[in-house]
Amino acid sequence: MMRPGDRPTFSWLRLIGKALLCLWIIGLGAVYGILAYQVFARAFARPASGGSGLMLVSFLAGVPLCIGLIVGYAARRHRVAGKGSASMLSLAAVALYVFAAGAVLREGIICILMATPLLLSMALAGALLGWLLGLFSGRQGPKLLSVALLLPLAIAPIEDDLSERPKSQHIVESIHIAASPATICQHLNQPLAIRHDELAGGLAYRIGVP
Repeated sequence: MMRPGDRPTFSWLRLIGKALLCLWIIGLGAVYGILAYQVFARAFARPASGGSGLMLVSFLAGVPLCIGLIVGYAARRHRVAGKGSASMLSLAAVALYVFAAGAVLREGIICILMATPLLLSMALAGALLGWLLGLFSGRQGPKLLSVALLLPLAIAPIEDDLSERPKSQHIVESIHIAASPATICQHLNQPLAIRHDELAGGLAYRIGVP
């Protein structure tokens, strides 16, 4: 026989279990993003020409889409969230991934800020697709999800080969300045007489560009 205090305890345990499962799903999506970051940064880097795999569309759009797919699919299959809640979980996964990119992987904060709107948009789209995949795919769901998660890595080499290689140009111009080299270097490194109102309207200065 259930005693009066048993039902609230069971409800709390279910709530805690659901919260832990949601955290696991968020972490799963973030881990995929971090691993993909490492692969794209190393496998498609071109230091000689200044190219980076992190600038490929398959990374910028494909990876957050797959993060959303993972979260949406897992949320539906484990029945812990509807479409709206799965979308929120995907945003949390991308936020965790972005935090790791800045704090652990040392990605520039300006690059992160510029890419974040695209990352969040693609994660939301992926969460919806993943939730629908979990709803309608049945036993084929894990296989379809696995194929989807490998698509960015499969498309990246093709995109990398098709992308235009950077070209180098050298332009030389001479200007005579009636000052010593030391004085010129000092003014280049520490420019003086810049008024505050000259910096007020620029977006670059607002986000911290020196």
